[in-house]
Amino acid sequence: MPTCRGARQPLSALYRRGPCLAAASALLAEGSAGPKRLLDMVRTAFVDWPDDRPFLDADTPQRLAELESGP
Repeated sequence: MPTCRGARQPLSALYRRGPCLAAASALLAEGSAGPKRLLDMVRTAFVDWPDDRPFLDADTPQRLAELESGP
């Protein structure tokens, strides 16, 4: 799982189906689920990613234009 400036990036991670499916099923049975909870239940390797650009949000057309125009 990439981390950037101390923040985990679960939407950009690679997951092994078997262990994660078993852990997610257990979490759902408890009524509690989510990427952060899942990480507590499976072995996870964290990779420091110094460039935050892949993780920036482009929630509006204006923000997307800002990101496309560069730093």
